[in-house]
Amino acid sequence: LYLKGTSNVNAFTCDCGDRFEPQTAEVESNNGFSRFQHVQLAIRTGNFDCHNRKIDRDMQTAMRAKEFPFIRIVLKEARHHGKNLDDASSDWFTVQAKTAITITNQTREHQILANAKKIDERRFRLRGEKTLQMSEFGIDPPEAMFGLIKVNDWITFHFDLIIRVDE
Repeated sequence: LYLKGTSNVNAFTCDCGDRFEPQTAEVESNNGFSRFQHVQLAIRTGNFDCHNRKIDRDMQTAMRAKEFPFIRIVLKEARHHGKNLDDASSDWFTVQAKTAITITNQTREHQILANAKKIDERRFRLRGEKTLQMSEFGIDPPEAMFGLIKVNDWITFHFDLIIRVDE
C-alpha cells in the first residue's frame, strides 16, 4: 500500500509500513457478485513513510494521526468477472468493490475498480488505486513555508494485496 500526492512544487509518495494480520470474514458469492461481512483494513495513519520527515510530519498533522490513528477501509460487496470465484482462471479480471472508507472519523462510501487474478486454489492478487479528495474527509491539505508550498487536495491510494481464502 502506498499513496501518491502532489504539491505546487513537487510530487511525493508515502509508503505504508503496516503488515496486516489474517482476518476471518464471511463471504456470500454467487454468479459474479460477492457480499462480505467483517472485512476491514485498518491502516495506521502515522505509519506512512513519505521519505521526507517534514512531509511525514505535515501529513500526520493534517490527518490528525494522534486523534485518529487509523484509516479504515471496509469491503462491503464486489462484482467480478461474471462467474463464481471458484471458477476463475489465472487471467486478470475486473472487480468493482463497494467500500466504506473512514479517515478522521468521517466515513464515505466509494466504488473502487481493481484487477484481480487467481494465483492458486486459495489465493488471489488484488491491485488497483483510488483517488480521494482530502477535504471530503475534513482534511485541510498541508501547507509549508507560510503557504508558499501547498499540497493538492487529491491523493491516490495504490494497493497490491494477496488475499487467501480458506473454507
